[in-house]
Amino acid sequence: MGKEVERLDLTLSSRISQIDRENIWSSAKRILESHLPGKQQCSLALGYVQSGKTTSMAATAALASDRGYRIVIAFMGSTLLLLEQNRNRLEALLGMESTNYQWVSLPNVKGATTSKEIVEWLEKGRTIFIPLLKHSGHIEKVSKALEKIGADIPILLLDDEADQASLNTRPKDNSASSTYSSIVRLRSLLPNHLYVQYTATPYAPLLLGPDDPLMPTNVEFLLPGTGYTGGREFLITNANSAVRIIPFGDETSKSKIAHLPKSLITALAAYLAGASVLSQTDLDFAPVSMLIHPTHVNDAQKLYMHLLKKFISAAKTSDLEKSEFGKVIETEYWKIVENGGKDIGLQELFMGVHNVLDQLVLWLLNSTNDVKTISWNYSPFHILVGGNKLDRGFTVEGLTISYMNRKASEQVDTTEQRARAFGYRNQYLPYCQIHASARTIRLLRGIVHTEDDLRASLRDALDEGQSVGDWAGSIGLDLPSGTLPSRKNVLPALKNFNSNGNWHVLRNPLTSPTAIQINRDLLESIDLFNAPTRSWGRVEHQVTYLPINTLISELLLKWQVNEESPSWRHDEIIDYLLRHPRQNDQVPVILLAKEDSSPRDRKWVSDSGFVNLFQGRDLAAQTVNRYEGDSIVGPDLVRHDGVVLQVHYVKRRNENDPIPEPNLPLHTLAISLGDRQITTLDTRSSNE
Repeated sequence: MGKEVERLDLTLSSRISQIDRENIWSSAKRILESHLPGKQQCSLALGYVQSGKTTSMAATAALASDRGYRIVIAFMGSTLLLLEQNRNRLEALLGMESTNYQWVSLPNVKGATTSKEIVEWLEKGRTIFIPLLKHSGHIEKVSKALEKIGADIPILLLDDEADQASLNTRPKDNSASSTYSSIVRLRSLLPNHLYVQYTATPYAPLLLGPDDPLMPTNVEFLLPGTGYTGGREFLITNANSAVRIIPFGDETSKSKIAHLPKSLITALAAYLAGASVLSQTDLDFAPVSMLIHPTHVNDAQKLYMHLLKKFISAAKTSDLEKSEFGKVIETEYWKIVENGGKDIGLQELFMGVHNVLDQLVLWLLNSTNDVKTISWNYSPFHILVGGNKLDRGFTVEGLTISYMNRKASEQVDTTEQRARAFGYRNQYLPYCQIHASARTIRLLRGIVHTEDDLRASLRDALDEGQSVGDWAGSIGLDLPSGTLPSRKNVLPALKNFNSNGNWHVLRNPLTSPTAIQINRDLLESIDLFNAPTRSWGRVEHQVTYLPINTLISELLLKWQVNEESPSWRHDEIIDYLLRHPRQNDQVPVILLAKEDSSPRDRKWVSDSGFVNLFQGRDLAAQTVNRYEGDSIVGPDLVRHDGVVLQVHYVKRRNENDPIPEPNLPLHTLAISLGDRQITTLDTRSSNE
């Protein structure tokens, strides 16, 4: 190890295990080795939300310094809040706060006037660190300073939250957006540099057009440290204790609120109970914090802060133990104990709660505030109220309770970045909760699979020698239906499969006797014709169940399919099912026929097949045992992202265009794939 790697590794050894440090250094090594000398390259470092990406940046910078990189430029955020937070952390890790005479930080580059200072430090053998606000004016000043130097020295560019602010917000215009243009110009001036994009939400960068200079050519998959708790741990593994569903009506609306929502009072009680226990049993955990994210509107945030202060003031002066709020605190305390938290007794609990209330510091963080004033050392206990200032990159120290009653964004990266709850606190899970509406939790859970699928499919594609662009065009992202990977103004043309979650219908099946018999034999092999029936109103259908992997191998892959049938993309359906997160899920396979098991007659046209395969709902006059139609048959048996296969037994009918003989009854398919979609880059548009 070089001296900078050795010094940083010694610093990390007091807080990070050996295996985690080895992973960090291995990643840094691979990132730097992706750079071919004398080239301008772009590498993506893909981490998880709140998983220690700053440590990875520090390790990459330290190793780069030991390997001869003389300048490290770090885009540390698009707000002063993030710049200040990330710069302080990175400089501390690199030893700039101690007597380390290797690094020189230049936070105030003034264009060409700084060129001389840079040259002087380079001549003294120093490594120059330039922390930058992600703003075109600041970036242009650095470009002017380096333009004057003209030295072909290796330079490292680190872009934190690279999917935010760096990308071109005018991809369809002739002129590019200012910050994007300034980054592209800076890179063009550096003939020998490596540009490393750091993000946990890489959906937009990975879908860029192949000619975009910010399209990554290499991806490094960062591993979270031991004990990391992310979306899977919070939302799936420990969902019973960590997830609290708030009523739909408590989501913030445009109307003003007169008092705190009851669900927020419950979340506050859980925070106070947990903070009380932690303050008396684990002093090393301080600070203990709560995040309230109600809306992006500043005035509404101020109203929440006003009501919160009023409520806390009343709680401090009340006979808390005997009050209604005290009962809620006690209830939340016993839930913490039940989930594995320490039992300190009610007397100690309320003594601690009074202490928390006395020392509690409330912060309002929005665009109208001086965001640099937050100080974690003011108190062990903090509550933060805010919106956009808190939903990307910002770390809430010691966060236990997140209350997010802001409506979920349709943008997957935005929703995921709002989940500040994730991080290193596995042993503290009994005290940690996410309070949000059912639809927000449902979306966050869906994103867990998006992350898993992305890492698996992209890693496989790269290992097979494909490029990131190849993956984007042919495989792409598995997203919750109806969502966007990112904001529309940075995305190129995309294609979506199953975007609305509607049925996929094999409208134009093969009608030859051979194909009909093969398909019937397949249905006999899964014993569908002997399956028990289930009622949907007055109508009964036979139902059997197959695991997804068996459905694929024993039925769909063997089914005789007319590849030209409209609304049935067989290969994409198979690929979609192969990427399903739960291959052992039981899929209902449902036979739809007449009550006497004979085929239904369905109108047929020769060019596109059946006109309407599905039977509709009963007339409104039918009120008893009403049948709601074929479209609802099956999805009621599975969860929202579950798969349902309908087998329709039908006979062709066309009064105006006689059907050639033989007109045999046949079986055709309709499949519901649940509320997930596959989003890929539209390569046809990119090529044009």
